Amino acid sequence: SALMSGVRLPSYLLQPEHVQINSVNFWYAPTACTTNTHYDSYHNLLLVVSGTKTVELCPPGTVQPSAFFSEHANHPLLLRPRELVSCQQSAKERILEQTRHSILSNTMVVSISAGEALYIPPGWWHRVESTSGCLAINVWFEPRWNHQKAVPSSILSTVNNQPTTDDASKVLNTMRKSRKYMLPFRLRELAREYFDEHFTDWALHKIAAEREKIQFRNFSPSCSELVLEKRPLDLFALCKRLLEAITCHYPHGGIQPILDLLHFFLYNVDLENSSHRRCAMKFFSDAFDLKENTERLVSSLLNLTPMACFIITHIWEKHAASTKVKEYADLSLNGATSNSEAEESFNKFFMDCGAKEESVRAYLAKGVYVFRCKAAKCLVVEDILMGATST
Repeated sequence: SALMSGVRLPSYLLQPEHVQINSVNFWYAPTACTTNTHYDSYHNLLLVVSGTKTVELCPPGTVQPSAFFSEHANHPLLLRPRELVSCQQSAKERILEQTRHSILSNTMVVSISAGEALYIPPGWWHRVESTSGCLAINVWFEPRWNHQKAVPSSILSTVNNQPTTDDASKVLNTMRKSRKYMLPFRLRELAREYFDEHFTDWALHKIAAEREKIQFRNFSPSCSELVLEKRPLDLFALCKRLLEAITCHYPHGGIQPILDLLHFFLYNVDLENSSHRRCAMKFFSDAFDLKENTERLVSSLLNLTPMACFIITHIWEKHAASTKVKEYADLSLNGATSNSEAEESFNKFFMDCGAKEESVRAYLAKGVYVFRCKAAKCLVVEDILMGATST
């Protein structure tokens, strides 16, 4: 806010009845640097204060994006190796070749220096190179009168009503042609919004349904007595019995009994219950303290279902989110700094996996992605686009 007094924004951004500014960001490059190719969901005005920025611009549709429900939905699929794992090699090569050809055919390169600005429409792919010492400001905004326009009408009217150079005409024509590419972008934005609104409820419903089916499964005989117990279960008692089972009953067995019990335990964790989340976090901490069973426990983790992978990661994510407000309040009152309980526990969980730490991280991440893929198919493709009821 102290720097804003020295910033003069274009007049068309200073009309709150017409324009909503989402954020104003300052960017400083102490050394020459380059961003990854990505797109933004907002209209973007980039202003350079000192130094130079070189921007490679491509219209929407030029690059195949990551899945709309992923954490990196606004980045190219080719930059997300975990999302490419399920693709056939021929499909990867096809995506690479199509992307290379499309970028070569559609890329515009623009350099802006101190006192110059560049407008980047929402959904447009861009990669930015900054010179050493470059200082810039960008404004993410939305027109209030029509959130669907690819270009603010004030910019279009200026270009349309005044004589333009050949370069400006080319840019305007490219923007007009790109409108057909904006349709997939808009669809992705709406799908993402719908998915974010409904995913948690869908996931909890699926977990509850799976929990009810557990009693009808053919579990290994050694853990059948736990599965057939009367519900509702006491999760803390179950946690204690599970640890005893891992330690005492299966010291020389394979991983299947532990895997069965892990699934049974995880499907009974109420993700909305902070006590359940703490119980689950403590279970993994105590289980890994049993060093003689670490190898079998890690092997079991590497065979969990996608739903179980989601539950494990969501235990810590949900707990971190629910305690963040309290933690910030405590830090502001005490003037202290510390990692959150959930973050420390999550890092310890992976460190306890020893040499298999990266393998477990990758496996859980892939499992979560597969689970979210299924959710996207049910929520968006079947429920909305096809009109079918998800199952």
